[in-house]
Amino acid sequence: MSTAACASCGASLTPGADACDLCGTPLPDAYPVRQGTAVACLRCGNVPPPRSGFCNRCGAPMPSPDAVPAPAVASGESPASGERPASDVGKRAFAVAAVGLAAVLGLYALTALSGPPAPEPATAPEVADVGPAAAIPAGAPPLPDTLQAAADRFAAEGTASGWYESGRYYLTAAFNASTTDPTSSVRWARRAIEEFEQSLAIDDDPDVRFALAEAATFDPSNPMRPVEELQSILAAEPDHIGATLMLGERRLMIGRLDSARVALERVVALTAPGDPARTRAEEGLARVAQAGG
Repeated sequence: MSTAACASCGASLTPGADACDLCGTPLPDAYPVRQGTAVACLRCGNVPPPRSGFCNRCGAPMPSPDAVPAPAVASGESPASGERPASDVGKRAFAVAAVGLAAVLGLYALTALSGPPAPEPATAPEVADVGPAAAIPAGAPPLPDTLQAAADRFAAEGTASGWYESGRYYLTAAFNASTTDPTSSVRWARRAIEEFEQSLAIDDDPDVRFALAEAATFDPSNPMRPVEELQSILAAEPDHIGATLMLGERRLMIGRLDSARVALERVVALTAPGDPARTRAEEGLARVAQAGG
C-alpha cells in the first residue's frame, strides 16, 4: 500500500491534503509518498522509509513490518464520508513533543535569570500523575503564642521598620513550620511578603528585599520571585553578602556549578574566617567540587 507521514508529528497523511490533519503543518504540492508498508518507530512515533532498519529521527531499531499488525476495524464500522480518523501514532508523537516542549519551557522559566542552561538529561524522567495540588487557603493563621500581638504592634506603626519587623515574625513562623505544617508555612510566608512589600514601598532597603526573597522561597506559586529579588539587590549593591550567598546556593541546587562557584567564591572574598556566611560558602564550594564543578 502507499502512505505518507507528516515530518512534524509522524501522523499518516490523507492523499492530496494541503496540511497535516493532526498538527496542521502545511504540506508541499508534491509531498513524497512512501512506497510499501509504513511502520512507526516504537520510541518516537516517526514513520521512516519502509524496510528501514533504524529510525531516521531517533536511531531506535525498527520492528519488522510483518511483526506489526494492522489495526482492526469492527464489522460494520467505517469512517464517515469525507472524514478520516486521526492517526494514533501521530497522537502519541504529538503528545511526546508537547510534553518535551512543556519541560523545556518550565526549565527556562525556572533558570533564565540564574545563568547558562545545564546539559539536558539523556532521557526525560517519568512523572507520576498525582492530580492537582490542594488549594492553599487565603490569609495567614494566627502566630503561635503571643507573637501575633507583637507583630500587630509593629505593623500598627505604619513605618518601614515597623512593617519589616512585623514581617520577620511571619517569616520565622514560616521557617519553623516548613516541615511540620507546610500549608501554614506557605500562608505565613505570603503574609511576610505582604509586610515586606509595605516596608519597601516606604524605603527600598536591600536588607528588607533580601528578607522578602527568603520569604518567597517558601511560596511555590512564584518560583522565580526569589531569584528576581536577589538580582535586584545585587544590581544596586553588588557586594551584598546575603544575596550573593543565597544566589550561589540556589544555583548549586539546580546544578549551575560554574555560576554557583563564582558567587560562593565572592562570599569567601568578602567575609572573614569564622563568619557564618563564609562557612556556608565554603561548604557550598565543597559540594561544587564533589559534583565535579
